Amino acid sequence: MPKLDAGGVANVAAAIVFVVVVVDSLAVFLRMLAKSRTKYYFSNDDYWILAALLCFFAWAGPILYAIFGLAGSLDVATRTDVGDVQQVLKVSHPSLAVRVEIAKEPKVPLSVLCFYRTIFSTRNFRLITHAVSAVCVMWMLATCWVIVFQCRPIRAVYNTSLAATADCVSFAWFVFTSELTNALIDVCILALPIYMVLSYR
Repeated sequence: MPKLDAGGVANVAAAIVFVVVVVDSLAVFLRMLAKSRTKYYFSNDDYWILAALLCFFAWAGPILYAIFGLAGSLDVATRTDVGDVQQVLKVSHPSLAVRVEIAKEPKVPLSVLCFYRTIFSTRNFRLITHAVSAVCVMWMLATCWVIVFQCRPIRAVYNTSLAATADCVSFAWFVFTSELTNALIDVCILALPIYMVLSYR
């Protein structure tokens, strides 16, 4: 199997991001269209999903811009203009992308939890959903804190000349642990209605 060069990898990444942007936008548009044609008003779950979509645009936009608008690919070594290289590094830097992605993450679970509360109105279930919502927000704050202050000095995150001497958190381990805990939270959220349905039997 032939190996893609940096430009080929960038093109594949751009295609995937573009397709996901289109699919997500269409899904949210159809949701809002269906809601507008019913007797139900827009509620908190709708607003949270819109906020998640906007954060997703903020995450996907810089990636597409870095590939098509600045460099033509993510292979910044082919650039001769130092200013362009610095812009590409700042726009496409993984920690910047993850920072916006982290800000988006809790909004989808919060939308789901708000939707649950429109279906199950028992006091105990509402308390549980509020507790899980608080965990989602704390997860976002904790991960954002680590991203912002992942290096000493802090500017080493974007200044590549300081990378060799900076003391930084292992980015791979951070992504692994943050996504693992995020997956566990998602499993808990998915299990909530199962518990309620079984309790009615």
